[in-house]
Amino acid sequence: SHHCLNLLPNQYLGINVEAYSACWVTDLDNDGNLDLYLGQDLGGIYRYEHDSSSTIGLHEYEAAIGLTLYPNPVSGTLTISTNDFLIKHLELISFAGAVIRAEEVNATSTELDLSDLPNGVYLIKSELVTGQILYKRVVKH
Repeated sequence: SHHCLNLLPNQYLGINVEAYSACWVTDLDNDGNLDLYLGQDLGGIYRYEHDSSSTIGLHEYEAAIGLTLYPNPVSGTLTISTNDFLIKHLELISFAGAVIRAEEVNATSTELDLSDLPNGVYLIKSELVTGQILYKRVVKH
C-alpha cells in the first residue's frame, strides 16, 4: 500500500519551488510499516522509517492498549487492566519519585491494595511484555 502526497504551491522570489521538491509514502521494504521519502531540490533523497520508540501517535497507541485504573480515586483496592496487552512489570511510585511497590504481573490485569498508603497522588508505571512503558496517575483518598 502506498500514498502519494501533493505539495501545496510555494512561491519564493517568484519561483515555484514546489516543482523542485517531492515526497512519496510507501512500504518499500515490505516490513508492514510506511516509509517517507523526500526528494530535495538540490539533489538527494531522504528516507524516514517507522520507529517503534517514536512518540508520534502516542495517544492513539495508548488508546489501543487501553490501560485503565479503577476506581480512581481509590481508597482500597485498585484494578489495573489493558485491552489484551500483557503487563510484565508494575511499579507504584510516589509523586516524589520513590518506588513504593514493584511486582511482576505477566497478565492483562492485576490488583493493588492501596488501603495502607497515605492519601495523595501516585504514579502507576506499567511495562508491557512488548517493552512499552506507560504511566498513569492515581489518587488515593
